[in-house]
Amino acid sequence: MEKLILVFYIDIGAIDSSDIYQFMKEVSENLKDEECKQFFIPIMGNGTKTKIECLNPKLLSENEYEDVRKKLEYITNKYEELYGKTTSTSQEKKC
Repeated sequence: MEKLILVFYIDIGAIDSSDIYQFMKEVSENLKDEECKQFFIPIMGNGTKTKIECLNPKLLSENEYEDVRKKLEYITNKYEELYGKTTSTSQEKKC
């Protein structure tokens, strides 16, 4: 299976503008996963919320789906432990 491409849209609305770079660097280092290509994008305003999306969805076998589901669950839980609750995770069966 090719590497998943995950995009983390991180809500930085409550973070001082001088701290955003360091915060994003910390998030990306803490959630680093060699099995996935990861991109971290700061977002704010207009009701935006932290979410994780998979950019290369594909049909998976049951075993592959279970592996991906566990990986997304692990990453989501790790983020929540470190930074608070996420509001959305794209964990559809095609990703």
